[in-house]
Amino acid sequence: MTELKNISLNNYNSALNTLDKFHIDYSNPHEVESFLNNKNYSDTTRKTYYYALFHALKDSNLFLSELYRELGYKYSKKSSDNYKNQIITPNELDKYLSYTEIQNTWLKAKDDDSLDDQWKLFFAFNVLIPPLRLDLNYLHVFSKIHPPPPDFSGNHIILLNRNYAQIIIIQHKTDFNGPLTRDIPSHLIPLLIKVSKTHPILFQVSPTRSGQIIQQLMLKYSGKPAGINI
Repeated sequence: MTELKNISLNNYNSALNTLDKFHIDYSNPHEVESFLNNKNYSDTTRKTYYYALFHALKDSNLFLSELYRELGYKYSKKSSDNYKNQIITPNELDKYLSYTEIQNTWLKAKDDDSLDDQWKLFFAFNVLIPPLRLDLNYLHVFSKIHPPPPDFSGNHIILLNRNYAQIIIIQHKTDFNGPLTRDIPSHLIPLLIKVSKTHPILFQVSPTRSGQIIQQLMLKYSGKPAGINI
């Protein structure tokens, strides 16, 4: 699985470790299916398990690996179709928050004196800016006067003035053509300026840890154990 991206590799290894923990026989698709049914996993999670099995077996059992690949594709398509059609599955109802509810969690977070300003900003970026998955890690802060070097290839923020700044995503989990940009809401600029004075590189944690932080804060401010597929 060395050709996989680190995030996918970690997810697949985690799935395989869970199957091993419960002594699930990879060579028995019915046993695997029964395990996933008993766990009542979502389509997205099922997709991860089946793709993990495909990659684990592709060099040793072509027939079985292709079966798992097809099942992975089936649940990937089902999950994608549900997303496109805004269909909420029963498993997702308890975690569901409308976008308005997600944005309203910021009203609680910004007045929370126990939350460090840097992570207050991180939370705001995740709930107030159109989603960028979990790519808001190690953001270098530059300005119009001090722009990034010509050969700089990391994700960063350009602070153009006291009312306008952009996030520039170059290293992205999903393949795409060219950098992605997101405008930062103007009311967050003062907090960004304040935090960047002591943290010229923001949010220095792994994507896994940043996902955990988002989950914890969403639970704290919304009362729901929201997922991180945002």
